[in-house]
Amino acid sequence: MTARAAVILAAGQGTRMKSPLPKVLHKVGGRSHLDRMIDTVQATGCERIVVVVGTHSPAVREAVEKRLGAEAVAVQTEPLGTAHAVLAAKGNLAGFDGDVLITYADAPLLMAEDLAPLFELRAKGVDLAMLAFEPVDPLLYGRVIKGADGHVIRIVEARDANDAEKAVRTCNAGMMAADRERLFGWLEQVGNDNAKGEYYLTDIVGVCVHEGGLVRAHIAPENAVMGCDTPAQLAQAEAVWQQRRRNHFLAEGVAMLAPETVHFAWDTQIEPGVTIEQFVVFAPGVKVETGAVIRAFSHLEGAHVRSGALIGPYARLRPGADIGEDAHIGNFVEVKNVTVGQGAKANHLSYLGDGSVGAKANIGAGTIFCNYDGFFKYRTEVGEGRLRRLQHLAGGAGAGRNRRDDRLRLGDHPQRTGRRVGPRAQQPVGQGRLGHRLPPEEGGREGGEGEMSDAESQKRAAGEAAAALVESGMVVGLGTGSTAAWFVRALAARGLDVVGVPTSQATADLASSLGIKVADLGETREIDLTVDGADEIGPGLSLIKGGGAALLREKLVWEASKRCVVIADAAKVVGTLGRFALPIEVVAFGHRTTSLRICDVLAEFDIGIGPRLRERDGQPVRTDGGNLIYDAACGRIEEPAALAAALKSVTGVVDHGLFLDLAEQALIGTADGVRTLEP
Repeated sequence: MTARAAVILAAGQGTRMKSPLPKVLHKVGGRSHLDRMIDTVQATGCERIVVVVGTHSPAVREAVEKRLGAEAVAVQTEPLGTAHAVLAAKGNLAGFDGDVLITYADAPLLMAEDLAPLFELRAKGVDLAMLAFEPVDPLLYGRVIKGADGHVIRIVEARDANDAEKAVRTCNAGMMAADRERLFGWLEQVGNDNAKGEYYLTDIVGVCVHEGGLVRAHIAPENAVMGCDTPAQLAQAEAVWQQRRRNHFLAEGVAMLAPETVHFAWDTQIEPGVTIEQFVVFAPGVKVETGAVIRAFSHLEGAHVRSGALIGPYARLRPGADIGEDAHIGNFVEVKNVTVGQGAKANHLSYLGDGSVGAKANIGAGTIFCNYDGFFKYRTEVGEGRLRRLQHLAGGAGAGRNRRDDRLRLGDHPQRTGRRVGPRAQQPVGQGRLGHRLPPEEGGREGGEGEMSDAESQKRAAGEAAAALVESGMVVGLGTGSTAAWFVRALAARGLDVVGVPTSQATADLASSLGIKVADLGETREIDLTVDGADEIGPGLSLIKGGGAALLREKLVWEASKRCVVIADAAKVVGTLGRFALPIEVVAFGHRTTSLRICDVLAEFDIGIGPRLRERDGQPVRTDGGNLIYDAACGRIEEPAALAAALKSVTGVVDHGLFLDLAEQALIGTADGVRTLEP
């Protein structure tokens, strides 16, 4: 196939839009015209894309550079017409050998299948392929004039057309494709002898024909080539696009009681078998699974609704809302950055923000998560079980009577209601969060196997599976935390002749007490295998670690190992890192200043709600190295590698809990056994 490139014209003034926002950055279906056109030309197979911008719109240039890089920008220094604009891209395409597609950034309804015929015509020997359309009202459009053989011989602008030419119904859409070398040769010959004194792209048709070239037009639907120059046209384009999406979802098996009242975003994902009632809005970032019901007057954005869930009526799901299977979110309930467990319910007049709700919990009417103290955000976590009549759930300290060490008891339903973002600092009092016992090394009571929660059973299974990987004579890195402790116990039970390199004093004490020989990292040869837990496991075995405050030592041991295996229960596997607060180890000296610099880094990535110093019993938690831990609630970490590098560049940061490209394998305990994950 001939190589393909695209030139997207985005240098227009857009004055008729009467908006401070550049025309091509207005949105249809929640996505800008510019991004839509880039998506479209990429879908046609264009390997190089140049966007022509004007000097009057730095925001457009910034958007192009962010999406495609600075090399994709060409600048039209003066508004001298469309031919002049395309010539501005000549230098960007120097050395390119292939077909060049010319299109416009303000045509949000254009799709790849509309442009594909241009390349098909080129493959059949047409020198210049162009799109045309037959509008209901052709009054203002340039007419496509054809010869007796049906080939295009010229394009006449409406203001320059005579009566016979104005009677022609076929009009120019503006999109063209031609060989790069011939295209720019034709453009160099275009003059400006016309009513506006501009260099028209359409004039290359006449130049091509004069040289003996063949020009053919493909007729596209009027809606496909529709431009958006005014707010009225923008609204019209939105209406057309929404109807397309409704038709698509109806054909895919999505039931809509009043389709004309439902609005979608460009990336909305809805599986077959979903029911959507009247007046529902899907903003960007929503996925709804089979069997869910979205009831009337609900608004969803950045949310995941799982199978069988019931949303609304009058519900609002904001970014980070993850609604579990068969869960209910009822009327006038708002959910933001909260995981709602399977079968849980919040049916009336509640606000759930920054936290989690356990399976089958029942959030009573009027409940709110009040977890912002005016400077930092916290997380509120409700465990499995039933919660009734409680109205204010405080996250962390400084929230009235529900302070960090309080337990609020309502009738026969004891609940601990406040937890600050961060791993160790999040430890509940006594037996931990509802439905989950803490292992003995984390403050829980020793109990029989029959008392063990599902999560602990899964951790134990993963630890035992990892212990089976160890052979006598190995040097083994020993992680820190409740999951790693199960591995250490299982390893001791095997009675092998191994040397353990612990990542914390707590792990060293446990290993020694069980008869495992221990050594410091500097006293051993290279570590054969390290086994450790993780607080989150994301795509490619990217990890968040540090909940046990052994962050730096864990990373040193991991990086000194030939092989690293992470073990965890199933709940630790996530689609995107960031729900668990990211631990950041900092030098104690000047740590408050360091935390402000961390805030700046998080702001650059548009994530996080401020790092919080980890404390226990009112005192800062210190690592074995004497450093402090800050926990940053990030929500979603879309660029973990870039964030990792940015955090390491902050003076005072010793290390962070992003473990990337280190784990070779993950052993995940599940209800059905141990599952193996690979990067």
